[in-house]
Amino acid sequence: MASQLVRNAALQPKCLTQCARNVTSEASKLLAPPQCCSRLLSSSKLHKRNSSFLGERSALVQNVSRTLLRRAPVDQRISARASHGVSQKGQANELVVREVQQPQSRVLLNVTVPQKSCQDAYELVLREFKKKVKINGYRPTDKIPVPLLVNHIGETQVKASTVEALLKTTIPKALQSVANRALKESEHITTKFDDMVAAFDPKKELVYDVVVDVAPDLVWKTPRAYAGLEVTVEIDDEDTIAHDADANFRARHKDLGSLKIKQGGGIDQGNVALIDVAAKRLDADGNVGEEILSATQKGFQLDTEEGAFLLPGFVEAVLGLEAGQAKAFDLVFPDTWQQESLRGVKARFSVDVKEIFNRDLPPLTDETADQLYPGAKTLAEAREGFLAAAQEAARLKKKFKTQQAVTDALGQVVYADVPNSLLEEQGRQIYASKLLELQAKGQLDRNSIAQLSSQEMVNNYLLNQKDQIMDICRKTLAVAEVFKLENLTYSKEELDREVESARQEFAGVEQEFDMERVKEQAQEILEGNKVLEWLVDNAKVTYVTSKR
Repeated sequence: MASQLVRNAALQPKCLTQCARNVTSEASKLLAPPQCCSRLLSSSKLHKRNSSFLGERSALVQNVSRTLLRRAPVDQRISARASHGVSQKGQANELVVREVQQPQSRVLLNVTVPQKSCQDAYELVLREFKKKVKINGYRPTDKIPVPLLVNHIGETQVKASTVEALLKTTIPKALQSVANRALKESEHITTKFDDMVAAFDPKKELVYDVVVDVAPDLVWKTPRAYAGLEVTVEIDDEDTIAHDADANFRARHKDLGSLKIKQGGGIDQGNVALIDVAAKRLDADGNVGEEILSATQKGFQLDTEEGAFLLPGFVEAVLGLEAGQAKAFDLVFPDTWQQESLRGVKARFSVDVKEIFNRDLPPLTDETADQLYPGAKTLAEAREGFLAAAQEAARLKKKFKTQQAVTDALGQVVYADVPNSLLEEQGRQIYASKLLELQAKGQLDRNSIAQLSSQEMVNNYLLNQKDQIMDICRKTLAVAEVFKLENLTYSKEELDREVESARQEFAGVEQEFDMERVKEQAQEILEGNKVLEWLVDNAKVTYVTSKR
């Protein structure tokens, strides 16, 4: 029971020990190339319309549109041509694309569809409509006057179908100039569809604008600035490691004990209490705001001896409370808190004490050594086992902090104009990963996950964490570039192991997944691993010890 008392993310700081996989995977997730960096444009997304007009068209018009979109391009002679900022004069029947660079790695494509293509598309639309309409006095084989046919169908509907057909055939061609750089599903037409329909004339050119995000160019401070990064890493000294070993020994001893209900009196140091705890944000004026879901839990088991792992002041605030009593108090999350969004936040906590327990611990003798540490024959061997485990944890922590240090240093020697679509996708992936992690640890139930997954919550996260997400994007892009520049590789066996490990993690939390995407993420993690190893091996690292 005692081991459950520090599992609430909002009530404990960052864990000091990391298993080998966590050390590698967490750093690699930080550096793994964003999905949209590797997904270059493979198909065109149609115009994001501001008008609901097309959705209100008759079944006839929709049927004609589908027929047109299945046909071959309107004019097989159309060929995309592009220039940077200045249009090129091509033949009269050629599509003309003027490419204009915009901030945040965005490109505006000003597209001019030639008049002949507009005329051909218009005539094709009329032929398709003629096959499907019935006009009194005319047989299917009769030639129907164009004005009569247009009037019967509706001029606006004919124009809309023509414009839609032209967009379908010309957008992919217009995007050819950026096809090797464009980020998938980042393109959209900025010219309003209704405006295009209103301005369409088969005797004139059709002009519209498309914007698309492209993979940003990386600029290094100096050539190969990523090689020989100089970093300083703070690591635990021997006394701190020994203290951790002793703390783990005592925690295991508690696990072997039992809890007995305390008869009378309040919470004393050394007791365990079963409490309901809730927290709400406080603004600068002391007004109570929204609930902090990650700091709210019913049936939380509070071990008063674990105060060092809880929010500073929390244990002290509840000492003396008796079963059945409640108390409200204010605390401030420290700047070192694991959950970044809570750092520096002032909160009002409400605690309701349900039950208080005393501990009944077994004696520490050689007979209990094997229960304390599997395989130990004496109490001394058990302590040695805990010390060895703490030393291994310190080694992994050292590795993790070194990787973090070189990662931070990498972000300081590169510049990238990160596009908004990349920021948003990377931010959503990070947010989703955090929620899955909390769910896997049992710190959030399905209802809480649903609340935190709302569009409003996601957008707030993207807005509040924009600078941090930007920093991560810059580093991930740099990692992808280093992997390519240094010709780093990984084996098929490494990839298979990573995929299987990820599959088991998803299965463990009963989470549906796309195996193809799992493989992509495994490749990204492996790339991150290889780059991290290379960066550390080629960095100048200085280690300094500190006490905790």
